[in-house]
Amino acid sequence: MNILHLITNDKFTVGYIKFMQICMNEYNHVFLIPLFNGKKPEPENNTGEAGNIRYYSDGKWLAFGSEVKKLITQADKIIVSGVFGIERYLYFWPGHAFRKMYIQYWGGDFYQVRNALGRNEFLEIINRKMLLSCFRRSHAAIFLINGEYDKFRDITGINKDHVYTAVMPYDPQNAFPYEKYRNNGMHDTVRILVGNSATEENRHEEILNLLHRFSDKNIEVICPLSYGEDAVKTKVTALGKEMFGPKFHPVYEWMDSYDYNVFLSSIDIGIFGNDRQQGMGNIRALLCMGRKVYIRPGTSMFENYRNVGFKCYELDDLQTDSYEELIAFPEKSSNEKLSDSWDAPESMREQWLKVFES
Repeated sequence: MNILHLITNDKFTVGYIKFMQICMNEYNHVFLIPLFNGKKPEPENNTGEAGNIRYYSDGKWLAFGSEVKKLITQADKIIVSGVFGIERYLYFWPGHAFRKMYIQYWGGDFYQVRNALGRNEFLEIINRKMLLSCFRRSHAAIFLINGEYDKFRDITGINKDHVYTAVMPYDPQNAFPYEKYRNNGMHDTVRILVGNSATEENRHEEILNLLHRFSDKNIEVICPLSYGEDAVKTKVTALGKEMFGPKFHPVYEWMDSYDYNVFLSSIDIGIFGNDRQQGMGNIRALLCMGRKVYIRPGTSMFENYRNVGFKCYELDDLQTDSYEELIAFPEKSSNEKLSDSWDAPESMREQWLKVFES
């Protein structure tokens, strides 16, 4: 079976490719990766040439190129992982491509429909129509976690007959050794992570206000702001400095996956006020390293981790928790034990088999 993958160029890209090459090697894979930002996801030799990887920077080539048309025709299935701008080119693909297209939604791609509803600029309207057309015409939808399809349907108004859940896979030969970075408890200076990026959906201001009553305690508040919106970055930095002074630490540096996980190992508590599925790589790492995590209830993320069996605290608890309750984490050991068997390569393969063999 021939599988054509069109993948958003992001920190997950290399792990996705390596997983498909290693764990799904009974299929013939071709990978198309955009280079609109001018850089490859990692050095080319990290993914190898056996997987038939093609990099491109020409949108017209993707939309109308003869080589792409040939790849579409040869493919038995087309997996589009992440839709962040490529809808402007996918829109022009032939109908038979959409009849075998499975879109893996990362969350932000369909939530942008909600965010753009109030915008009436001509280009925004056109882009939204292209985006929804691609969503509607594709054969199937793949979501990272259970519960996202309900959010997708509410936001887009689109019902899909074929819906799957499959995680964003990682390189099984280069899995991060989370157990190596587990510790015995909180640091003397408790390090609190707020959010994962400089986007409004992180609801930084709400979280910082909830934490402000602990500002006289021995804490540090760390905000990853390495990507997202410049206006949010500026606003959050100013607010954090005003509320916590030298105890507030914005993080602007972009790190690769390994270095970022090492950075997360220095965190004691992660707080994710995100009002949508976002920051799950951060949450996964913190849970696997036995750190305490707060998540906004009512989100698909909160329900997902709770259904798996993890103890995640509700964001609302921060309104009434004492400092002693904030730093207490009696479920640490049980979370660590659960994470040892969670999201194993065998589980990821089983999920993706359902997609490929459907």
